[in-house]
Amino acid sequence: MERCRRQFENVFRYLKWRSTRAFDSHSTVKPILWREKKNVNIPQSLKIGGSEELAHLETIRREMELYSSLSDYYPKRPLSEDSWRSLIKCETLKQRIDQVKFFRLNEIKEEKDKEKREKARLERIRENEQSDINSPSFLSTLVSFHESRQREQYQRVVAALRTERGIEVVPRVVIDCRFLPLLSPRGANLTANQIQYIISENRERTVPWPLTLACFDESIEEMRKLKKRKIPILLGPSSWVDVIPDVSEKRLSDLFPPSSCVYLSPDGEEELEEVEEDKVYIIGGIVDRVLERGIPKKASREAANREGIKSVKLPIDKYVKWQSGTRFLTLNAVIGILQEVYDRGGKGEEAWTHAMRRFIPTRNIRVAEEKNPLTRFHHERIREYDRQIREIIDQELKRVRRSKY
Repeated sequence: MERCRRQFENVFRYLKWRSTRAFDSHSTVKPILWREKKNVNIPQSLKIGGSEELAHLETIRREMELYSSLSDYYPKRPLSEDSWRSLIKCETLKQRIDQVKFFRLNEIKEEKDKEKREKARLERIRENEQSDINSPSFLSTLVSFHESRQREQYQRVVAALRTERGIEVVPRVVIDCRFLPLLSPRGANLTANQIQYIISENRERTVPWPLTLACFDESIEEMRKLKKRKIPILLGPSSWVDVIPDVSEKRLSDLFPPSSCVYLSPDGEEELEEVEEDKVYIIGGIVDRVLERGIPKKASREAANREGIKSVKLPIDKYVKWQSGTRFLTLNAVIGILQEVYDRGGKGEEAWTHAMRRFIPTRNIRVAEEKNPLTRFHHERIREYDRQIREIIDQELKRVRRSKY
């Protein structure tokens, strides 16, 4: 009976789509059709509380079962216990769908990385086979040795420069991690990924800036997991001590004198005019891409006020014309702007303008006419497609509830 109903719905949706498309080929997204039903099972190791929590978990399982039958973006591998726990923490169906899409995109990335590694392995085998047939000449061996020596010399020069210039006073950047436990699982993962990237990029600077992860409370299980899985560089060898940030659970005001600190916030009352070498620049660890229900609208400014620290905003309006999108920049972009301005003298129109145009996404500073209409149209269709899937899932769950009474 269920199978027949879904087949009928597929035919109806497809014919409706074809008839609408006949008049306007761009007006509708592709029809959402039922696929082969998948069994979505909860790991037996997942232990939660009472009857209400179990009922909520069963609702989520049913949502995922429906979504897996409607979309290609459900993970191929069974969801782990941690994955289920992250879905439980999501407050809305949209957040849960975004989360499983995130899982699937990670799977796709892993598959591509595996293909690249396999391709590289086969390439090495072919090179070795070729070298067995044509043994390397003395000249090629000499060239290889020379290149190796050049790399070693370069690394020694960089190390010497870092040692020589290490006495320089450079600004310190602090990421306020108090918000991480309040973020959705997807938001926390995205923020942690940005932190990992920041540490790696800073490591490449001739004189890395001192980094601190403040309010990083490792007594919270989620924080320990984020550190292990998303910021593994924090667990790096002791030889990286000059580039691995300090990690502390202490408050900002307990780590640094408030008078030397500047908290960057989009809601700051004043604009930052100069990047100074003796200042501590604090950035709230809040993801920019996802609306977070657990984070107050002016969270970073409120945190600064509680710590007695001055909050300022980047002088975006002074140097670029913001055209569209929210004014929340990634952690990477904010730190990139600070470092670029500092490298160009620390202040001035030329330094700020260059930094803004380098690190603010072009989509935010282009007028609508300059944007790629095909890209905008593509994203609109994706959003509409996801909205229709959520609507179908809601209808199915309501139908099941009605059938029980």
